[in-house]
Amino acid sequence: MEAGGVRSGKRGVRGLDMRLMAGALALIALLLAGLAYVLPAPHGGGDSGRLASSPAIPTTSPASPSITAARAKIKHVVFVLLENHSFDSVFGRYPGADGATSALVAGGGHIPLLHAPPFNWHDAGHERSDTLAAIDGGKMDGFSKVGSGDLNGEAMVYQQYDQSDIPNFWSYAQHFALGDHMFSSVASATFPNHLFSVAAQSGGIVSNVQNWHNGWGCDSGAGAYALRQTGSDPRKLTGTSPCVSFPSLAQTMEKARVSWRYYSDVRGHLGYLFSTLDAFPAIRNTALWRERVFDQASFQADAKAGRLPAFSWITPTYQASNHPPFGVCDAENWFVTKMNALMQGSDWASTAVYLVWDDFGGFYDHVAPPTVDALGLGPRVPFLLISPYARKGYIGHTTYSFSSVLKTFEEIDKLAPLTDHDRTARDTLDLFDFAQRPAAPLVLKTRACPALPTKAQYLSYMPAALTQAVTYTLGLSLPAIQRLHKTMTLDQIATARHVTPAALLADLRLTIANWVNGVQLYAYLSGSEAGAIGNDYATRVERLLRAAPGSSLAPLLQDGRGTAILPHGTPFTAP
Repeated sequence: MEAGGVRSGKRGVRGLDMRLMAGALALIALLLAGLAYVLPAPHGGGDSGRLASSPAIPTTSPASPSITAARAKIKHVVFVLLENHSFDSVFGRYPGADGATSALVAGGGHIPLLHAPPFNWHDAGHERSDTLAAIDGGKMDGFSKVGSGDLNGEAMVYQQYDQSDIPNFWSYAQHFALGDHMFSSVASATFPNHLFSVAAQSGGIVSNVQNWHNGWGCDSGAGAYALRQTGSDPRKLTGTSPCVSFPSLAQTMEKARVSWRYYSDVRGHLGYLFSTLDAFPAIRNTALWRERVFDQASFQADAKAGRLPAFSWITPTYQASNHPPFGVCDAENWFVTKMNALMQGSDWASTAVYLVWDDFGGFYDHVAPPTVDALGLGPRVPFLLISPYARKGYIGHTTYSFSSVLKTFEEIDKLAPLTDHDRTARDTLDLFDFAQRPAAPLVLKTRACPALPTKAQYLSYMPAALTQAVTYTLGLSLPAIQRLHKTMTLDQIATARHVTPAALLADLRLTIANWVNGVQLYAYLSGSEAGAIGNDYATRVERLLRAAPGSSLAPLLQDGRGTAILPHGTPFTAP
């Protein structure tokens, strides 16, 4: 997801100019065939999974042995989506996986990937143009062109975790199954990929929702729109409503009387953006919204009580989503809490959990995505399958997309495909061993997470970030700039360094825009407060560039430590 994210390169803002960026977030926001099924009770009541007399779709050939086994063993599928990381950024260092620890950079050879910090101070671009630039026609060498991905030399998109950062995700991979060729369905950002997670299509939508008010979908407001690609040319886009007309798997299940629920954050919270069924009027504008869509926090009670439906989606709160600037620890704890509840309930014995990240978030990945249509596939994302029947410690190399999860469930429950995507996608049954002894529950401990920056600390990031922008763009240390400033303006220094004053100003404005975005994501300032501060800083830095030689550069440029204050990646230590 990109809440006011930034444009490819260092000079612009994704879908918004700098002023709009400053105020953008002010608007924030399987039973065997033939057995009896039971309707889901109102929330808090029991639910055995399948619904009464689910009609089977016509088949022209008998089910494969693996599908037959899955129908006997898997009664509940849970599809969990975290946010904005590539496979290499999360599991690139996992032994035996198709991972990378260095990145190819166009014109620059290979560079080592950095150890990710506990959190970041800004986001990176991951909209359509960012993704296509990163993929670079399959060369996978354009990630430095991702908006703010290498902001002022930070190399944010060239970061990754190791086992110490994700010990519980690592344990799930060791005990269950890891897929290293799961690709996001659209070469773009959150909204279109979340649409695929519920509908096996995005209706051509390739962007996040713009100009929204209350959420992404039918709640977005009259002026909201998403960008839709109408042909093979990614430059030919048209605006379309985020309240879509095509069907979802939820509607198919409802008609087939197969039980389902969607667990997400609630309206008024930023994580409500991930509540994708809001985009489907047949769900959002009917009683199904009250009867089937629940607060994500209620999943634990349902799972522990053994009342999961046949199919569940779960999306997190924003802080627990792993979406930058937030780190992975809170996301891991959030997921572990859900899994512990499931594994302590009676449904564990017949459940398959699919955990994916929704898009690459701008982060480096070395594997070129296959082309299946004009929209995708997008870069690889992390993927874990957790089930008593997952092949223990197995690393699957099969090519999957989000449609593969839907296809697997459709095969198990004898549901017709929604689109050609789930019809032609590979299912995930190669990750299961239905003949093995079912795996015991793996109840893990949550861990103490590194403290996020306080409000005071985040406010101090502005002068540090501005200092970093000036020193990086001019290629000079702050003391060197201060010496030159005794006889030259900053504009004159820039010109002497073969940097146009306009380019320096653009870098400073982009830095401010990222700070404004980040301070709102951390919920330290409202949109209006952050926008006012951002506008004030933008005015002040413009004056600073023309300030008389010898005048003070403080308080805008007051800290030469730059990235020593800001969160940043660090080299991995040798084993």
